[in-house]
Amino acid sequence: MAGVVLAAGLARRMGRSKLTLPWGSRTIIEHVVRTLLAAGCAPVVVVTGGWRAAVEDAVAHLPVRCVFNPAHADGSMTRSLQVGLRALEPQAALRAALVALGDQPGIPVVVVRRLLRAWAQEPDAVWHPEHGGRRGHPWVLPRRAWPALLAWPPDAPVRDFLRGLDLPQRRLPVATPAIHRDVDTPADYAAQRPT
Repeated sequence: MAGVVLAAGLARRMGRSKLTLPWGSRTIIEHVVRTLLAAGCAPVVVVTGGWRAAVEDAVAHLPVRCVFNPAHADGSMTRSLQVGLRALEPQAALRAALVALGDQPGIPVVVVRRLLRAWAQEPDAVWHPEHGGRRGHPWVLPRRAWPALLAWPPDAPVRDFLRGLDLPQRRLPVATPAIHRDVDTPADYAAQRPT
């Protein structure tokens, strides 16, 4: 299964390149990418935008491909996901993509592995992790849904696309609230950063 890491934001609330902040011995974005690679995602595409050079430098030593979203300033997650899927589309053997956020370094590799295993049991379904009754990230989009997502208005929310999608939507209960935790602000970073 492919991985798409959405890393195109401007990090306005952080006020600096949040994805390249230290996270243990690595950066936030490196930690996210390594989690997907360790779980078995391949290939992995990182969609860049704001802070492009810094993010690309942070993952340059990893076996990933960076693709640039030239319209990243509009903040559209849909547009970034479309950029990532277009980069993967020529690889006909790919059957799904795991969509991850570049600012969620707290996601354990076991969550990603469990999602991949769940998807393998029902590969035509969209799979979301769930904790406390709420869906979170990362999530799995089967290839049969890619054309509809690529045709979706780029300024319309992904959640609205998923709501109208004529495919089964499955939830995988997980034990961690990390699926809901982004590192958006200095306070988030201070609270979540590994000690």
